[in-house]
Amino acid sequence: MSNPKILDSRVLPQEYVEEALGYVCYERTYHYLFTQVYQLESYPLLYLDRFVGWTFNTSGEPFLPLVNGLEEFLNKYIRQVHLAEVTEVIELLYKLFSQKNYVSLTMEMKHLDESIYYTTVFIENIQDEQIVYTHINEANQTTRRCMDLKTFKTKLYIDNNLVELSAYKYSEVLNRMKKNNIIENIKFIFLNLYGLKINNEGIEKNLIKIPCALSGFHDLKNFVEENASRFLTSSITKLEQQILSKQIKTKIHPLEQLIKYILRSKIRITKNFREILEHQVQSVSDSLNKLQFFSSLVVKKPGQQSLDLYLKSLDKLMLNISYLQESLLVVLKALVEGENYEK
Repeated sequence: MSNPKILDSRVLPQEYVEEALGYVCYERTYHYLFTQVYQLESYPLLYLDRFVGWTFNTSGEPFLPLVNGLEEFLNKYIRQVHLAEVTEVIELLYKLFSQKNYVSLTMEMKHLDESIYYTTVFIENIQDEQIVYTHINEANQTTRRCMDLKTFKTKLYIDNNLVELSAYKYSEVLNRMKKNNIIENIKFIFLNLYGLKINNEGIEKNLIKIPCALSGFHDLKNFVEENASRFLTSSITKLEQQILSKQIKTKIHPLEQLIKYILRSKIRITKNFREILEHQVQSVSDSLNKLQFFSSLVVKKPGQQSLDLYLKSLDKLMLNISYLQESLLVVLKALVEGENYEK
């Protein structure tokens, strides 16, 4: 087995931090684990199925991918979830690290303004009555920081006297991915790890066809329109603010990184399609920024005009995502099925 590299404490490069901050908190942990600890350069390809679409709901996490091969991959090859009583957490951590695991769990952290929130934190070791942890946010970009166990126990998220921990162990599957070239990895991940097939409308999993869709965005638009009175006052809740843009942006970010990774590679794509993808991913990024701007306008200057501008920007984002879905489907279908694109 190839032993994962254990990093010394360091300040991460700004370019890396900006990319990492785009992910939702738990996927930011995956990003760090795979790119910095396991040194898996092809990490963006683990989001190959993300382009298909997303769902929307008003309870729990608002936006979720229609298909999530990454989570299935983690559960099958990398991750094991543990529930421990508060009094048993430290003992369990010592046991997991003695078995060469890394761990993530939910803990109390602080924003730049010193406000407290709960988020996923990556634990890299436990030693000398301290945990060694990494958590990347706007206030901190330093890896492998130390916290004494007494303080650590006061910051744990506890539910019914239980703490949930995710343990990650290096898998030989990662060695194969490191040896593969990008075409081999696209096929291996898509066909073998995720068990997907691709067609002209979308993908197929377990004999169920899943066409590319924007149902989650349409559901969001319907929710906003049907509950317009909530967004016309200054009493918009924190969750509603996040629903308007932040939750969307973090779920589109992995797709943007996937396409940028493909474009940076030496993969054979026609010049026409390469230029189309470059333009479309930039258009989606621009639309997300405009959506964020108009969502903040809804919060700061509530009124019908602000809400109409937000809904118009949401329509533009949906249109640009639909174009990107169509193009990426063509490219991935050709790559998965082995067609040889010209340079």
